[in-house]
Amino acid sequence: NAIHKTFAVFKALEQIESKLEEKKDDLFGFPSQTVCKIEGGTAGNVIPDECTFIVSRRILPSENMSLVSDELIKTIKDVVYDAEIEIYFYGEPNLVDQNSDFYKEVENICQNVIGEVKTRVCHGWTQAGGFNKWGQCLIWGPGNMDMAHQPDEYCPIEHLIKMKECYSRLIKNNF
Repeated sequence: NAIHKTFAVFKALEQIESKLEEKKDDLFGFPSQTVCKIEGGTAGNVIPDECTFIVSRRILPSENMSLVSDELIKTIKDVVYDAEIEIYFYGEPNLVDQNSDFYKEVENICQNVIGEVKTRVCHGWTQAGGFNKWGQCLIWGPGNMDMAHQPDEYCPIEHLIKMKECYSRLIKNNF
């Protein structure tokens, strides 16, 4: 029964999850791992021959994705040796050096245009992880981060106007 095998894999994956708190990072907290989707079986009276699932594993900047992937694959294969495994997405973590000239310039612009500097480390992933191969990539924009991805998400017009000025200054200072 493929679903029974999958439950056995989940138990093995839980062993990895239970050790993630040992990898605490001062900025990012803990890495995370969770089963996000599972599909299996075709009917209530048919023994399933296939079960698929998706595991989301968010790494810390200090972790090595290849080693994390190898550990997950080995764990799964130790339980179900003929399991078919596909890594369909990998995103590099993004971390901006807060001592860099770039970051200090952005802080200065924020102070002058907005009147304050607020820095927040987020525990999600953005496309910045794909762009940072060309240089530091800062997620810097208007609005309230707590509103992001909410049904009633909005951004006040005055935030947009101030960020337009911030972006203009950053571009003028670098070109």
